[in-house]
Amino acid sequence: MTERMPSPPSSPSSPPESSHGSMSDFDKRSNSTWFVSFAAAMVPFSAFCYGHHKGVTVRVLEKLAKTKGGVYAIFALPFLTLGME
Repeated sequence: MTERMPSPPSSPSSPPESSHGSMSDFDKRSNSTWFVSFAAAMVPFSAFCYGHHKGVTVRVLEKLAKTKGGVYAIFALPFLTLGME
């Protein structure tokens, strides 16, 4: 006797509701919610660009090169900036 594979369960007619709500709930958000996340990303980036334009980046690298750690202090700079974020 050949064994038959069980048939897959029938799919529901409508997808189950998510605990997070539906897409139409996103339309009911206030306009300030997107602005907070936008500002959280753009303010530090804009400050970095402005500082770079004013020559702060070069002064920081020169200062780090003259410190006790020397050029090796420059290697710590990416980790310091990531920590500031």
